[in-house]
Amino acid sequence: MVISMSRAGTPTDNPFAERFVRTFKLAIVYKRPYFTLGEVLEVTLK
Repeated sequence: MVISMSRAGTPTDNPFAERFVRTFKLAIVYKRPYFTLGEVLEVTLK
């Protein structure tokens, strides 16, 4: 098994992962403030 990682500062190496993270942040993370890790896990694991 070979670990594959993008080069630092090069989001174009993995555009699908970058798009997923962007969509996730817009849909979940930036919607409201979270005060604990438990709150984040509760929302993301729904």
